[in-house]
Amino acid sequence: MKCRVCREAAVIQLRRHNANFCQEHFLRLCRDQVAKATKRSPCSACGLSKRHVFDEAAINGGYDALATGHNLDDEASVLFGNVLRWQTEYLARQQPVLEAQAGFPKKVTAFCAKAQRCSKPTQSKPKTPLAHAPPAEHPAPTKSAPSAVC
Repeated sequence: MKCRVCREAAVIQLRRHNANFCQEHFLRLCRDQVAKATKRSPCSACGLSKRHVFDEAAINGGYDALATGHNLDDEASVLFGNVLRWQTEYLARQQPVLEAQAGFPKKVTAFCAKAQRCSKPTQSKPKTPLAHAPPAEHPAPTKSAPSAVC
């Protein structure tokens, strides 16, 4: 079997397309097909799939909210891009808390004040883990999804 594009050794055969592809050209075909089908960049399809899986896990798990681990650099770059392209539908959704809607859990962003771009580790004290049980004078917290720690 030879690749339809470069004529090198093929690693996959697509009977439906009556074609064989090497790894490089198969990945290119997949990216092009995803971009054509979604009318977006191929990377957005992975993000969409990831968000669907997280939403489904939060709903099926009975969690009150889904917390994301975005830092302020992430939020600023998304805001800047949405303003440049004047994507008002995305600007309206860029808030620290998005209330639950039909089929979607409540979403919260745990903002981090410091970007996570250290070139070398800093010397600091280890963080003390939180107690497993809340003090008696405070009510027990509601069940919430685990989130990334900044």
